Amino acid sequence: MTRRALQQILSAILMILVVLPMQAKTDTELQQALASFNQANYEGALRQLIALSKQQPNDSATTYYLARSYFRDGQLAQARKLLERNIARYPEDSESHFLLGSVKLTLVAEVNLFKKFGLARSALKSWQDAVALDAAHIEGQYALASFYTSAPGIIGGDLDKAREKVKQLGQLSEPYSLLVYASLNTRDKKFAEAEKLLLEAVASIPDRAFPTLILADFYFRRERYSDALQAIASYRKRDQTWNDPRESQTALLAGQVYAAQHNVEMARREYELAAKSKPSKSQLKLIRKGIDDL
Repeated sequence: MTRRALQQILSAILMILVVLPMQAKTDTELQQALASFNQANYEGALRQLIALSKQQPNDSATTYYLARSYFRDGQLAQARKLLERNIARYPEDSESHFLLGSVKLTLVAEVNLFKKFGLARSALKSWQDAVALDAAHIEGQYALASFYTSAPGIIGGDLDKAREKVKQLGQLSEPYSLLVYASLNTRDKKFAEAEKLLLEAVASIPDRAFPTLILADFYFRRERYSDALQAIASYRKRDQTWNDPRESQTALLAGQVYAAQHNVEMARREYELAAKSKPSKSQLKLIRKGIDDL
């Protein structure tokens, strides 16, 4: 073996000895950031992930989790940028496609009228891509079924597709399918059946709180204000995950319910709480309008 060949082997071994501890260190840092996120220390997790991303800007998992943290923090443009970059590098990452759809749909409320339709269609396309890559993606299938049920036809809403998709969803998760069937019954003005399905969904999805807030909104729109407030109180008591509606949305709904009851003091209190809870631009407009209308 020549001296040059031996040097090349030694250099390769040295590189492995250097890289492996660095990789172990970054893996540990990622787990620490995720632990912070899972413990609802969202600001701490964001700081950790930003620092980690500087060390490994091309890592798929780090980029995804950083985008998720930005989304949770309301920094939608930054989340979208990272996810689109991640998908360009890793086009088969179904989670990035799914989260990008959620980011885009959230952005619909923040952009002008001319951009809303295109952005909503783009959100739909991201969810379609997610389930094409992973047909067992429950939240992706639920997002599609919900979109087909609720969206206007001009941007992709389609009740026939909704009914087809909810059957597929039911094979993966019957509880999530109940939420879609409730929406379909609400559209058909079958309110008693819709309420029954919503109550069943709330009981059947114990690890997520958002069905309880859907129930509260259902009661609000039916002018059943006491039931709405009871559901909001129940939602606030439940354990919430990072992607359950935040207090800004919860307090906004509570303010609207109290305002409908002509309870000005409680309505103002809830609106002010919503304003202090990092609302989105669209939520802030509704909060200000609600206060002005009291």
